Amino acid sequence: MQKYSLILLIFILLPFNFFGQTHSISGLIIDSLSKEPLVGVSVSLSNNRGTITNKQGVFVLSSSLFNENKRKSLTISYIGYRSLIYQLPSSSDRLVISIAPLEGQLQEVVVSTRAKSIIEKAIEKIPVNYPITPININGILRVNTSVNDTDYFYKSDAAIKVYAESYDKGSSQKVKVETNKTTVLKNPKSKYFDFAPANFAGNFSSISDVVYHKDLFLSKSALNNYLFYQKEKILLNNRVTHVFNFEKKKNNKIEGVVYIDSASLAFVKFSIRLYQVKSLIFITKDFVSADIDYQLLGNKWIINSSHLETIYEKKVMAKEYVDFLANSYDTVEIKKITTFEAAGSIDVDYKVQMFSHDSNWRKYDTLFIKAEKEEKLATVEIPIIDTTIAPKKNLIRGFGQYLNNDNIRMNIYFSKLPYSLRNTVYNGISTFGIGTGISLRIYKPLFFQFNSENVWGWGGLNTKYRSYNLSYEWLLFNKTNRGIGITPFVGYSNIVISDATKNMQQRFMNIVAGLYYSIQLKKRINFFVGSEATFKLKEQTNKLGISPNMLSTKSGLIIRL
Repeated sequence: MQKYSLILLIFILLPFNFFGQTHSISGLIIDSLSKEPLVGVSVSLSNNRGTITNKQGVFVLSSSLFNENKRKSLTISYIGYRSLIYQLPSSSDRLVISIAPLEGQLQEVVVSTRAKSIIEKAIEKIPVNYPITPININGILRVNTSVNDTDYFYKSDAAIKVYAESYDKGSSQKVKVETNKTTVLKNPKSKYFDFAPANFAGNFSSISDVVYHKDLFLSKSALNNYLFYQKEKILLNNRVTHVFNFEKKKNNKIEGVVYIDSASLAFVKFSIRLYQVKSLIFITKDFVSADIDYQLLGNKWIINSSHLETIYEKKVMAKEYVDFLANSYDTVEIKKITTFEAAGSIDVDYKVQMFSHDSNWRKYDTLFIKAEKEEKLATVEIPIIDTTIAPKKNLIRGFGQYLNNDNIRMNIYFSKLPYSLRNTVYNGISTFGIGTGISLRIYKPLFFQFNSENVWGWGGLNTKYRSYNLSYEWLLFNKTNRGIGITPFVGYSNIVISDATKNMQQRFMNIVAGLYYSIQLKKRINFFVGSEATFKLKEQTNKLGISPNMLSTKSGLIIRL
Protein backbone atom coordinates (compact mmCIF):
# COMPACT_ATOMS: atom_id res chain seq x y z
CA MET A 1 0.00 0.00 0.00
CA GLN A 2 2.88 2.31 0.85
CA LYS A 3 4.39 1.63 -2.60
CA TYR A 4 1.22 2.72 -4.39
CA SER A 5 0.90 5.82 -2.21
CA LEU A 6 4.43 6.76 -3.27
CA ILE A 7 3.50 6.34 -6.96
CA LEU A 8 0.47 8.57 -6.43
CA LEU A 9 2.56 11.22 -4.68
CA ILE A 10 5.23 11.24 -7.38
CA PHE A 11 2.58 11.49 -10.08
CA ILE A 12 0.91 14.53 -8.47
CA LEU A 13 4.24 16.33 -8.00
CA LEU A 14 5.40 15.81 -11.58
CA PRO A 15 5.16 18.89 -13.84
CA PHE A 16 2.55 18.76 -16.55
CA ASN A 17 4.97 19.06 -19.45
CA PHE A 18 6.57 15.76 -18.45
CA PHE A 19 3.66 13.94 -20.06
CA GLY A 20 3.30 15.78 -23.31
CA GLN A 21 3.04 18.97 -25.21
CA THR A 22 0.25 21.50 -25.43
CA HIS A 23 -3.33 20.18 -25.79
CA SER A 24 -2.59 17.12 -23.63
CA ILE A 25 -4.13 15.80 -20.44
CA SER A 26 -2.76 13.08 -18.23
CA GLY A 27 -4.17 11.15 -15.34
CA LEU A 28 -3.86 8.29 -12.93
CA ILE A 29 -6.59 5.63 -12.65
CA ILE A 30 -6.86 3.91 -9.28
CA ASP A 31 -9.08 1.38 -7.53
CA SER A 32 -11.63 3.24 -5.37
CA LEU A 33 -11.16 0.78 -2.49
CA SER A 34 -7.47 -0.18 -2.45
CA LYS A 35 -6.22 3.07 -4.07
CA GLU A 36 -3.87 0.93 -6.19
CA PRO A 37 -3.12 2.08 -9.79
CA LEU A 38 -4.83 0.02 -12.49
CA VAL A 39 -3.01 -1.20 -15.61
CA GLY A 40 -4.70 -1.46 -19.01
CA VAL A 41 -7.76 0.72 -18.28
CA SER A 42 -9.41 2.06 -21.45
CA VAL A 43 -9.67 5.86 -21.53
CA SER A 44 -11.23 7.75 -24.46
CA LEU A 45 -12.25 11.36 -25.10
CA SER A 46 -15.90 11.86 -26.11
CA ASN A 47 -16.22 10.25 -29.55
CA ASN A 48 -12.50 10.40 -30.26
CA ARG A 49 -9.51 8.13 -30.03
CA GLY A 50 -8.51 6.55 -26.77
CA THR A 51 -5.60 4.98 -24.96
CA ILE A 52 -4.97 2.63 -22.04
CA THR A 53 -3.10 3.16 -18.80
CA ASN A 54 0.53 2.02 -18.53
CA LYS A 55 2.17 -0.12 -15.85
CA GLN A 56 1.96 2.76 -13.39
CA GLY A 57 -1.75 3.32 -14.08
CA VAL A 58 -1.02 6.55 -15.97
CA PHE A 59 -2.64 7.64 -19.25
CA VAL A 60 -1.88 10.52 -21.62
CA LEU A 61 -4.34 11.90 -24.19
CA SER A 62 -3.44 14.53 -26.78
CA SER A 63 -6.04 16.39 -28.82
CA SER A 64 -6.77 19.80 -30.29
CA LEU A 65 -10.31 19.37 -28.94
CA PHE A 66 -9.07 20.36 -25.49
CA ASN A 67 -8.78 23.91 -26.81
CA GLU A 68 -12.49 24.12 -27.59
CA ASN A 69 -14.82 25.80 -25.11
CA LYS A 70 -17.25 22.87 -25.15
CA ARG A 71 -16.96 20.80 -21.99
CA LYS A 72 -15.40 17.39 -22.55
CA SER A 73 -15.78 14.03 -20.85
CA LEU A 74 -13.71 10.87 -20.61
CA THR A 75 -15.16 7.40 -21.03
CA ILE A 76 -13.36 4.97 -18.72
CA SER A 77 -13.88 1.19 -18.78
CA TYR A 78 -12.07 -1.78 -17.32
CA ILE A 79 -12.99 -5.43 -16.91
CA GLY A 80 -14.42 -6.16 -13.48
CA TYR A 81 -15.04 -2.46 -12.81
CA ARG A 82 -17.95 -0.13 -13.25
CA SER A 83 -17.71 2.01 -16.41
CA LEU A 84 -17.44 5.73 -15.76
CA ILE A 85 -18.22 8.91 -17.72
CA TYR A 86 -15.88 11.49 -16.17
CA GLN A 87 -16.57 15.18 -16.79
CA LEU A 88 -13.28 17.02 -17.18
CA PRO A 89 -12.83 19.96 -14.79
CA SER A 90 -11.67 23.35 -16.06
CA SER A 91 -8.19 22.61 -14.72
CA SER A 92 -7.37 19.06 -15.76
CA ASP A 93 -3.59 18.86 -15.77
CA ARG A 94 -3.31 16.56 -12.75
CA LEU A 95 -6.20 14.08 -12.76
CA VAL A 96 -6.60 11.27 -10.27
CA ILE A 97 -9.67 9.19 -11.12
CA SER A 98 -10.98 6.28 -9.10
CA ILE A 99 -13.28 3.55 -10.45
CA ALA A 100 -15.32 1.10 -8.42
CA PRO A 101 -15.01 -2.70 -8.73
CA LEU A 102 -18.15 -4.65 -9.57
CA GLU A 103 -17.87 -6.47 -6.25
CA GLY A 104 -19.10 -3.28 -4.64
CA GLN A 105 -22.45 -3.49 -6.42
CA LEU A 106 -23.38 -7.15 -6.03
CA GLN A 107 -26.62 -6.17 -4.33
CA GLU A 108 -27.65 -4.18 -7.40
CA VAL A 109 -26.64 -6.67 -10.10
CA VAL A 110 -27.41 -10.40 -9.97
CA VAL A 111 -27.12 -13.14 -12.54
CA SER A 112 -30.46 -13.12 -14.29
CA THR A 113 -32.20 -16.17 -15.77
CA ARG A 114 -34.88 -13.82 -17.10
CA ALA A 115 -32.20 -11.98 -19.07
CA LYS A 116 -31.10 -15.25 -20.65
CA SER A 117 -34.71 -16.07 -21.52
CA ILE A 118 -35.19 -12.69 -23.24
CA ILE A 119 -31.95 -13.12 -25.19
CA GLU A 120 -33.02 -16.61 -26.31
CA LYS A 121 -36.26 -15.15 -27.65
CA ALA A 122 -34.33 -12.36 -29.39
CA ILE A 123 -32.12 -14.96 -31.11
CA GLU A 124 -35.21 -16.88 -32.27
CA LYS A 125 -36.68 -13.65 -33.69
CA ILE A 126 -33.64 -12.70 -35.80
CA PRO A 127 -35.33 -13.97 -39.02
CA VAL A 128 -38.37 -11.82 -38.14
CA ASN A 129 -36.59 -8.65 -37.03
CA TYR A 130 -33.84 -8.44 -39.66
CA PRO A 131 -33.82 -8.67 -43.49
CA ILE A 132 -33.84 -12.21 -44.86
CA THR A 133 -33.77 -11.01 -48.47
CA PRO A 134 -30.66 -9.40 -50.04
CA ILE A 135 -29.96 -5.75 -49.33
CA ASN A 136 -27.24 -3.23 -50.24
CA ILE A 137 -25.88 -0.98 -47.50
CA ASN A 138 -24.11 2.16 -48.72
CA GLY A 139 -21.82 3.86 -46.25
CA ILE A 140 -18.50 5.36 -45.33
CA LEU A 141 -15.59 3.55 -43.71
CA ARG A 142 -12.55 4.96 -41.94
CA VAL A 143 -9.45 2.88 -41.17
CA ASN A 144 -6.80 4.49 -38.98
CA THR A 145 -3.57 3.13 -37.50
CA SER A 146 -0.83 4.89 -35.56
CA VAL A 147 2.39 3.67 -33.96
CA ASN A 148 3.99 5.53 -31.06
CA ASP A 149 2.11 8.68 -32.16
CA THR A 150 5.20 10.08 -33.92
CA ASP A 151 6.48 7.00 -35.82
CA TYR A 152 3.71 5.96 -38.17
CA PHE A 153 0.28 7.24 -39.19
CA TYR A 154 -2.19 5.73 -41.64
CA LYS A 155 -5.69 6.92 -42.43
CA SER A 156 -7.93 5.79 -45.26
CA ASP A 157 -11.48 7.09 -45.79
CA ALA A 158 -13.57 5.00 -48.15
CA ALA A 159 -17.02 4.99 -49.69
CA ILE A 160 -18.21 1.39 -49.68
CA LYS A 161 -21.17 -0.73 -50.75
CA VAL A 162 -22.05 -3.80 -48.66
CA TYR A 163 -24.03 -6.78 -49.95
CA ALA A 164 -25.91 -8.61 -47.19
CA GLU A 165 -27.65 -11.74 -48.38
CA SER A 166 -29.69 -12.70 -45.33
CA TYR A 167 -29.44 -12.06 -41.59
CA ASP A 168 -30.90 -15.52 -41.06
CA LYS A 169 -28.11 -17.41 -42.86
CA GLY A 170 -25.25 -15.47 -41.30
CA SER A 171 -22.97 -15.85 -44.33
CA SER A 172 -20.20 -13.34 -44.95
CA GLN A 173 -21.17 -9.84 -45.99
CA LYS A 174 -19.42 -8.75 -49.18
CA VAL A 175 -17.88 -5.30 -49.54
CA LYS A 176 -16.98 -3.17 -52.54
CA VAL A 177 -14.72 -0.15 -52.07
CA GLU A 178 -16.16 2.42 -54.48
CA THR A 179 -13.32 4.89 -53.87
CA ASN A 180 -10.98 5.85 -51.07
CA LYS A 181 -8.53 8.53 -50.05
CA THR A 182 -5.47 7.69 -48.00
CA THR A 183 -2.90 9.54 -45.91
CA VAL A 184 0.32 7.81 -44.84
CA LEU A 185 3.05 9.45 -42.77
CA LYS A 186 6.23 7.66 -41.70
CA ASN A 187 9.22 8.66 -39.65
CA PRO A 188 12.24 7.38 -41.65
CA LYS A 189 14.33 7.19 -38.48
CA SER A 190 11.88 4.86 -36.79
CA LYS A 191 12.18 1.10 -36.75
CA TYR A 192 8.52 1.10 -37.79
CA PHE A 193 9.34 2.82 -41.10
CA ASP A 194 7.90 -0.09 -43.10
CA PHE A 195 5.15 -0.91 -40.62
CA ALA A 196 1.76 -0.86 -42.36
CA PRO A 197 -0.81 -3.06 -40.56
CA ALA A 198 -3.84 -1.05 -41.64
CA ASN A 199 -3.10 -1.24 -45.36
CA PHE A 200 -4.41 -4.77 -45.55
CA ALA A 201 -7.69 -5.06 -47.38
CA GLY A 202 -9.02 -7.22 -44.55
CA ASN A 203 -9.88 -3.99 -42.73
CA PHE A 204 -11.97 -2.93 -45.71
CA SER A 205 -13.53 -6.28 -46.52
CA SER A 206 -16.04 -6.55 -43.65
CA ILE A 207 -18.05 -4.53 -41.13
CA SER A 208 -18.55 -5.52 -37.50
CA ASP A 209 -22.16 -6.69 -37.78
CA VAL A 210 -22.58 -8.94 -34.73
CA VAL A 211 -26.16 -10.03 -35.53
CA TYR A 212 -25.41 -10.89 -39.16
CA HIS A 213 -22.36 -13.01 -38.30
CA LYS A 214 -23.94 -14.59 -35.16
CA ASP A 215 -20.93 -13.58 -33.05
CA LEU A 216 -20.62 -13.82 -29.25
CA PHE A 217 -23.68 -15.53 -27.74
CA LEU A 218 -26.04 -15.13 -30.72
CA SER A 219 -26.49 -18.86 -31.07
CA LYS A 220 -28.11 -21.11 -28.50
CA SER A 221 -25.02 -23.33 -28.33
CA ALA A 222 -22.83 -20.36 -27.30
CA LEU A 223 -25.42 -18.78 -25.00
CA ASN A 224 -24.58 -21.07 -22.06
CA ASN A 225 -20.98 -19.81 -22.07
CA TYR A 226 -22.05 -16.37 -20.80
CA LEU A 227 -23.47 -14.80 -17.65
CA PHE A 228 -26.07 -12.04 -17.93
CA TYR A 229 -26.97 -9.28 -15.47
CA GLN A 230 -30.23 -7.42 -15.84
CA LYS A 231 -30.30 -3.63 -15.50
CA GLU A 232 -33.14 -1.14 -15.59
CA LYS A 233 -34.89 -0.44 -18.89
CA ILE A 234 -33.99 2.76 -20.69
CA LEU A 235 -35.32 4.87 -23.56
CA LEU A 236 -33.07 4.38 -26.60
CA ASN A 237 -34.09 6.32 -29.72
CA ASN A 238 -37.47 6.91 -28.02
CA ARG A 239 -38.10 3.19 -27.63
CA VAL A 240 -38.22 1.20 -24.37
CA THR A 241 -35.12 -0.99 -24.32
CA HIS A 242 -33.86 -3.88 -22.15
CA VAL A 243 -30.27 -3.50 -20.95
CA PHE A 244 -28.13 -6.50 -19.96
CA ASN A 245 -24.50 -6.68 -18.91
CA PHE A 246 -22.73 -9.87 -19.97
CA GLU A 247 -19.41 -11.62 -19.42
CA LYS A 248 -17.95 -14.93 -20.51
CA LYS A 249 -17.92 -17.62 -17.82
CA LYS A 250 -14.57 -19.33 -18.34
CA ASN A 251 -12.84 -16.36 -19.90
CA ASN A 252 -13.77 -13.19 -18.07
CA LYS A 253 -11.69 -11.16 -20.53
CA ILE A 254 -14.84 -10.68 -22.61
CA GLU A 255 -17.58 -8.42 -21.28
CA GLY A 256 -20.06 -5.86 -22.49
CA VAL A 257 -23.60 -4.56 -22.69
CA VAL A 258 -26.38 -5.69 -25.01
CA TYR A 259 -29.52 -3.63 -25.70
CA ILE A 260 -32.76 -5.33 -26.80
CA ASP A 261 -35.82 -3.48 -28.04
CA SER A 262 -38.68 -4.27 -25.65
CA ALA A 263 -41.44 -4.28 -28.28
CA SER A 264 -39.80 -6.28 -31.08
CA LEU A 265 -37.16 -8.17 -29.03
CA ALA A 266 -34.53 -7.10 -31.58
CA PHE A 267 -30.85 -6.58 -30.76
CA VAL A 268 -30.37 -2.84 -31.27
CA LYS A 269 -26.95 -2.09 -29.76
CA PHE A 270 -23.80 -3.86 -28.53
CA SER A 271 -20.87 -2.52 -26.51
CA ILE A 272 -18.16 -5.18 -26.32
CA ARG A 273 -14.81 -5.13 -24.54
CA LEU A 274 -12.06 -7.74 -24.84
CA TYR A 275 -8.82 -7.75 -22.88
CA GLN A 276 -5.52 -9.50 -23.57
CA VAL A 277 -6.64 -11.18 -26.80
CA LYS A 278 -3.83 -13.64 -27.43
CA SER A 279 -2.76 -15.17 -30.73
CA LEU A 280 -0.56 -18.16 -31.48
CA ILE A 281 1.30 -16.23 -34.17
CA PHE A 282 0.64 -12.51 -33.84
CA ILE A 283 1.11 -9.85 -31.18
CA THR A 284 -1.32 -9.91 -28.25
CA LYS A 285 -4.07 -7.32 -28.49
CA ASP A 286 -4.14 -5.62 -25.11
CA PHE A 287 -7.58 -4.12 -25.61
CA VAL A 288 -10.33 -4.50 -28.20
CA SER A 289 -13.51 -2.45 -28.13
CA ALA A 290 -16.49 -2.79 -30.45
CA ASP A 291 -19.66 -0.67 -30.49
CA ILE A 292 -22.41 -1.59 -32.96
CA ASP A 293 -25.74 0.23 -33.46
CA TYR A 294 -28.81 -0.83 -35.45
CA GLN A 295 -31.71 1.26 -36.73
CA LEU A 296 -35.28 0.47 -37.78
CA LEU A 297 -35.86 0.50 -41.54
CA GLY A 298 -39.57 -0.08 -42.13
CA ASN A 299 -40.26 -3.05 -39.92
CA LYS A 300 -36.72 -4.46 -40.07
CA TRP A 301 -33.64 -3.63 -38.04
CA ILE A 302 -30.32 -3.23 -39.86
CA ILE A 303 -26.81 -2.10 -38.95
CA ASN A 304 -26.37 1.66 -38.79
CA SER A 305 -22.82 2.08 -37.46
CA SER A 306 -19.88 0.21 -35.96
CA HIS A 307 -16.70 1.27 -34.22
CA LEU A 308 -13.80 -1.14 -33.71
CA GLU A 309 -10.78 -0.13 -31.64
CA THR A 310 -7.67 -2.23 -31.07
CA ILE A 311 -4.73 -1.25 -28.87
CA TYR A 312 -1.35 -3.00 -28.80
CA GLU A 313 0.39 -1.54 -25.76
CA LYS A 314 3.23 -3.81 -24.73
CA LYS A 315 5.35 -4.33 -27.84
CA VAL A 316 4.56 -1.95 -30.67
CA MET A 317 2.50 0.79 -28.98
CA ALA A 318 0.07 0.70 -31.90
CA LYS A 319 -3.58 1.72 -32.11
CA GLU A 320 -5.99 0.71 -34.85
CA TYR A 321 -9.53 1.91 -35.50
CA VAL A 322 -12.15 0.89 -38.06
CA ASP A 323 -15.33 3.00 -38.18
CA PHE A 324 -18.37 2.35 -40.39
CA LEU A 325 -21.45 4.52 -40.84
CA ALA A 326 -24.37 3.65 -43.14
CA ASN A 327 -25.97 6.49 -45.12
CA SER A 328 -28.49 4.70 -47.37
CA TYR A 329 -30.01 1.29 -48.09
CA ASP A 330 -31.10 -0.34 -51.35
CA THR A 331 -33.82 -2.97 -51.09
CA VAL A 332 -35.06 -2.94 -54.72
CA GLU A 333 -32.18 -2.54 -57.16
CA ILE A 334 -29.73 -4.87 -55.46
CA LYS A 335 -26.17 -5.16 -56.71
CA LYS A 336 -24.78 -8.57 -55.83
CA ILE A 337 -21.16 -8.56 -54.71
CA THR A 338 -19.64 -12.03 -54.78
CA THR A 339 -16.22 -11.21 -53.39
CA PHE A 340 -14.24 -8.33 -51.99
CA GLU A 341 -13.88 -5.64 -54.66
CA ALA A 342 -11.94 -2.40 -54.92
CA ALA A 343 -12.21 0.32 -57.55
CA GLY A 344 -8.72 -0.45 -58.76
CA SER A 345 -6.26 -3.30 -58.36
CA ILE A 346 -4.96 -5.11 -55.32
CA ASP A 347 -1.29 -6.10 -55.31
CA VAL A 348 0.25 -9.11 -53.60
CA ASP A 349 0.32 -7.29 -50.26
CA TYR A 350 -3.48 -6.90 -50.32
CA LYS A 351 -3.23 -3.10 -50.40
CA VAL A 352 -6.09 -1.11 -51.85
CA GLN A 353 -4.39 0.69 -54.72
CA MET A 354 -6.93 2.97 -56.40
CA PHE A 355 -7.23 6.31 -54.61
CA SER A 356 -9.71 9.02 -55.52
CA HIS A 357 -8.83 12.31 -57.16
CA ASP A 358 -9.81 15.30 -55.03
CA SER A 359 -12.44 16.41 -57.54
CA ASN A 360 -14.21 13.04 -57.32
CA TRP A 361 -13.83 12.85 -53.58
CA ARG A 362 -15.62 16.08 -52.57
CA LYS A 363 -19.11 14.59 -52.29
CA TYR A 364 -17.82 11.81 -50.03
CA ASP A 365 -15.65 14.19 -48.01
CA THR A 366 -18.82 16.11 -47.15
CA LEU A 367 -20.28 12.95 -45.62
CA PHE A 368 -17.22 12.45 -43.42
CA ILE A 369 -17.21 16.07 -42.24
CA LYS A 370 -20.95 15.93 -41.44
CA ALA A 371 -20.52 12.65 -39.50
CA GLU A 372 -17.66 14.13 -37.47
CA LYS A 373 -19.69 17.23 -36.54
CA GLU A 374 -22.61 15.05 -35.45
CA GLU A 375 -20.14 12.88 -33.45
CA LYS A 376 -21.22 9.81 -35.40
CA LEU A 377 -17.67 9.27 -36.63
CA ALA A 378 -14.54 9.70 -34.57
CA THR A 379 -12.34 12.63 -35.53
CA VAL A 380 -8.80 11.73 -36.61
CA GLU A 381 -6.10 14.30 -36.03
CA ILE A 382 -3.06 14.06 -38.29
CA PRO A 383 0.04 14.10 -36.05
CA ILE A 384 3.24 16.01 -36.69
CA ILE A 385 5.71 13.44 -38.01
CA ASP A 386 9.12 14.27 -39.43
CA THR A 387 9.09 12.66 -42.88
CA THR A 388 11.95 14.63 -44.43
CA ILE A 389 14.94 12.74 -43.09
CA ALA A 390 16.11 10.08 -45.50
CA PRO A 391 16.77 6.73 -43.85
CA LYS A 392 20.41 5.79 -43.53
CA LYS A 393 21.53 2.97 -45.74
CA ASN A 394 22.14 0.02 -43.51
CA LEU A 395 22.55 -3.54 -44.72
CA ILE A 396 21.22 -5.09 -41.51
CA ARG A 397 18.24 -2.74 -41.39
CA GLY A 398 17.50 -3.36 -45.07
CA PHE A 399 17.54 -7.11 -44.49
CA GLY A 400 15.22 -6.66 -41.51
CA GLN A 401 12.79 -4.69 -43.64
CA TYR A 402 12.93 -7.43 -46.27
CA LEU A 403 12.08 -10.06 -43.66
CA ASN A 404 9.06 -8.11 -42.36
CA ASN A 405 7.24 -7.52 -45.64
CA ASP A 406 5.97 -10.94 -46.71
CA ASN A 407 9.06 -11.52 -48.87
CA ILE A 408 9.97 -14.96 -47.54
CA ARG A 409 7.72 -18.02 -47.50
CA MET A 410 8.31 -21.54 -46.24
CA ASN A 411 6.65 -24.64 -47.71
CA ILE A 412 6.00 -27.96 -45.98
CA TYR A 413 4.31 -30.60 -48.12
CA PHE A 414 3.82 -34.16 -49.34
CA SER A 415 4.70 -35.04 -52.93
CA LYS A 416 4.27 -37.72 -55.55
CA LEU A 417 7.68 -37.84 -57.22
CA PRO A 418 8.01 -37.87 -61.04
CA TYR A 419 9.18 -41.42 -61.70
CA SER A 420 7.60 -44.85 -62.17
CA LEU A 421 8.52 -48.14 -60.48
CA ARG A 422 6.52 -50.30 -62.86
CA ASN A 423 8.34 -53.52 -63.82
CA THR A 424 10.84 -53.07 -60.97
CA VAL A 425 11.33 -54.88 -57.66
CA TYR A 426 10.63 -51.74 -55.62
CA ASN A 427 7.49 -50.88 -53.69
CA GLY A 428 5.37 -48.03 -55.08
CA ILE A 429 5.55 -46.25 -51.72
CA SER A 430 9.03 -45.11 -52.78
CA THR A 431 7.44 -42.59 -55.13
CA PHE A 432 5.99 -40.59 -52.20
CA GLY A 433 8.17 -38.08 -50.42
CA ILE A 434 8.20 -35.27 -47.87
CA GLY A 435 9.25 -31.84 -49.07
CA THR A 436 10.31 -28.48 -47.72
CA GLY A 437 10.92 -25.30 -49.65
CA ILE A 438 11.63 -21.61 -49.46
CA SER A 439 10.43 -18.79 -51.72
CA LEU A 440 12.19 -15.42 -51.89
CA ARG A 441 10.51 -12.40 -53.45
CA ILE A 442 12.61 -10.91 -56.27
CA TYR A 443 10.25 -8.17 -57.41
CA LYS A 444 6.56 -7.76 -56.55
CA PRO A 445 4.84 -11.09 -57.48
CA LEU A 446 8.04 -12.69 -58.90
CA PHE A 447 9.69 -15.26 -56.59
CA PHE A 448 12.69 -17.56 -56.62
CA GLN A 449 11.87 -21.02 -55.21
CA PHE A 450 14.09 -23.77 -53.88
CA ASN A 451 12.46 -27.11 -53.06
CA SER A 452 13.92 -30.23 -51.46
CA GLU A 453 12.05 -33.57 -51.42
CA ASN A 454 13.26 -36.80 -49.90
CA VAL A 455 12.45 -40.50 -49.61
CA TRP A 456 14.35 -42.07 -46.72
CA GLY A 457 14.47 -45.74 -47.60
CA TRP A 458 10.82 -46.67 -47.53
CA GLY A 459 9.97 -49.07 -50.35
CA GLY A 460 13.67 -49.89 -50.79
CA LEU A 461 14.92 -46.58 -52.25
CA ASN A 462 16.53 -43.36 -51.12
CA THR A 463 15.61 -40.35 -53.23
CA LYS A 464 16.82 -36.75 -53.25
CA TYR A 465 14.88 -34.29 -55.37
CA ARG A 466 16.05 -30.68 -55.73
CA SER A 467 14.42 -27.97 -57.85
CA TYR A 468 15.19 -24.32 -58.58
CA ASN A 469 12.27 -22.34 -59.98
CA LEU A 470 11.00 -18.91 -60.89
CA SER A 471 7.33 -18.37 -60.01
CA TYR A 472 4.77 -15.61 -60.54
CA GLU A 473 1.83 -15.25 -58.13
CA TRP A 474 -1.56 -13.91 -59.11
CA LEU A 475 -3.75 -13.12 -56.12
CA LEU A 476 -7.54 -13.15 -56.12
CA PHE A 477 -10.26 -13.21 -53.44
CA ASN A 478 -12.94 -15.87 -53.17
CA LYS A 479 -16.54 -15.54 -51.94
CA THR A 480 -15.47 -15.67 -48.29
CA ASN A 481 -12.84 -12.95 -48.79
CA ARG A 482 -9.97 -15.41 -48.46
CA GLY A 483 -6.94 -14.90 -50.64
CA ILE A 484 -6.57 -17.35 -53.54
CA GLY A 485 -3.23 -17.64 -55.29
CA ILE A 486 -2.59 -18.98 -58.78
CA THR A 487 1.15 -19.48 -59.26
CA PRO A 488 2.76 -20.76 -62.48
CA PHE A 489 6.44 -21.66 -62.33
CA VAL A 490 9.31 -22.91 -64.48
CA GLY A 491 12.76 -24.17 -63.51
CA TYR A 492 15.34 -26.95 -63.28
CA SER A 493 15.29 -30.14 -61.18
CA ASN A 494 17.75 -32.84 -60.28
CA ILE A 495 16.64 -36.31 -59.07
CA VAL A 496 19.06 -38.82 -57.50
CA ILE A 497 17.66 -42.30 -56.75
CA SER A 498 19.80 -44.89 -54.99
CA ASP A 499 19.58 -48.44 -53.69
CA ALA A 500 22.08 -48.74 -50.85
CA THR A 501 21.85 -52.54 -50.73
CA LYS A 502 23.02 -52.84 -54.35
CA ASN A 503 25.32 -49.80 -54.32
CA MET A 504 23.56 -48.52 -57.46
CA GLN A 505 22.33 -45.05 -58.37
CA GLN A 506 20.30 -43.36 -61.06
CA ARG A 507 20.13 -39.61 -61.83
CA PHE A 508 17.76 -37.45 -63.89
CA MET A 509 18.28 -33.79 -64.84
CA ASN A 510 15.10 -32.06 -66.00
CA ILE A 511 13.28 -28.91 -67.02
CA VAL A 512 10.11 -28.49 -64.93
CA ALA A 513 6.98 -26.35 -65.31
CA GLY A 514 3.77 -26.36 -63.34
CA LEU A 515 1.03 -24.57 -61.48
CA TYR A 516 0.13 -24.15 -57.79
CA TYR A 517 -3.27 -23.21 -56.38
CA SER A 518 -3.39 -21.85 -52.83
CA ILE A 519 -6.11 -20.65 -50.46
CA GLN A 520 -5.66 -18.63 -47.29
CA LEU A 521 -6.41 -20.50 -44.04
CA LYS A 522 -5.13 -17.84 -41.65
CA LYS A 523 -3.47 -14.49 -42.08
CA ARG A 524 -0.05 -16.05 -42.71
CA ILE A 525 -0.87 -19.66 -43.53
CA ASN A 526 -2.08 -20.96 -46.92
CA PHE A 527 -2.97 -24.45 -48.09
CA PHE A 528 -1.73 -25.32 -51.57
CA VAL A 529 -2.04 -28.09 -54.14
CA GLY A 530 -0.09 -28.21 -57.36
CA SER A 531 0.98 -30.26 -60.34
CA GLU A 532 4.31 -30.32 -62.15
CA ALA A 533 5.37 -31.45 -65.62
CA THR A 534 8.90 -32.88 -65.94
CA PHE A 535 10.85 -32.87 -69.22
CA LYS A 536 14.01 -35.00 -69.05
CA LEU A 537 17.20 -33.32 -70.23
CA LYS A 538 19.76 -35.94 -69.31
CA GLU A 539 19.91 -39.33 -67.62
CA GLN A 540 22.78 -41.37 -66.23
CA THR A 541 23.06 -45.05 -67.08
CA ASN A 542 19.79 -46.66 -66.13
CA LYS A 543 20.98 -49.28 -63.65
CA LEU A 544 17.83 -49.45 -61.52
CA GLY A 545 15.33 -49.75 -64.36
CA ILE A 546 13.37 -46.69 -63.18
CA SER A 547 11.70 -44.53 -65.82
CA PRO A 548 10.63 -40.87 -65.39
CA ASN A 549 6.99 -39.80 -65.25
CA MET A 550 5.94 -36.58 -66.87
CA LEU A 551 3.45 -35.50 -64.15
CA SER A 552 3.78 -35.24 -60.38
CA THR A 553 1.73 -33.61 -57.63
CA LYS A 554 2.32 -31.78 -54.35
CA SER A 555 0.10 -30.66 -51.46
CA GLY A 556 0.84 -28.87 -48.20
CA LEU A 557 1.15 -25.56 -46.34
CA ILE A 558 2.73 -22.21 -47.21
CA ILE A 559 3.85 -20.14 -44.22
CA ARG A 560 4.29 -16.43 -44.93
CA LEU A 561 7.04 -15.00 -42.75
